[in-house]
Amino acid sequence: KIKKDLNIIIEDNIVYVADNLGYLYALDYLNKKLLWAKNYKIPFRSNLKIKEKKILIADINNSLYLINKGNGEKLKVIPTEETTVKNNFTNSLASSKDYFFYLNTYGSLYSISDKGKIKWFINLNKSLDVNPSNLFYSNPIVLHQNKLIVSTDLYLYILDLDNGSMLYKFAVTSSSRP
Repeated sequence: KIKKDLNIIIEDNIVYVADNLGYLYALDYLNKKLLWAKNYKIPFRSNLKIKEKKILIADINNSLYLINKGNGEKLKVIPTEETTVKNNFTNSLASSKDYFFYLNTYGSLYSISDKGKIKWFINLNKSLDVNPSNLFYSNPIVLHQNKLIVSTDLYLYILDLDNGSMLYKFAVTSSSRP
């Protein structure tokens, strides 16, 4: 009787699935075989990204997990700012050749190396007011020609991919991904 929200990514005939109950699965869909299933005991709330032998995913408390895609074991957990009031915003992950980018529900955007080292971060939620009418919302982050595009509930940001500096900020809202 619990609604299950699934986030899915496919690579090399393996389907990786994470849910809002804290489970992460790897399924070989050609051979109809479960390769591994892990319960992390905290709901996941982001899309999945794969880079080489790692899966990236974030939980409901804004912790970012680097997972071994071969066996589902945790390689590293990177805690970020937690919000006391939960909203419907889904944490957003993107990846470039050298880095992962993570936008959490607090409004912080992180650039993280493949080894889990934070290169830079910036907070796009300029309000410290955490009442339910002033929560951070965003569309999924987009990478385009060495730029990060972030469309929040109030602004459209264009950031430099290498250092996180703000190139443009427009008072534009959008209801769909840029």
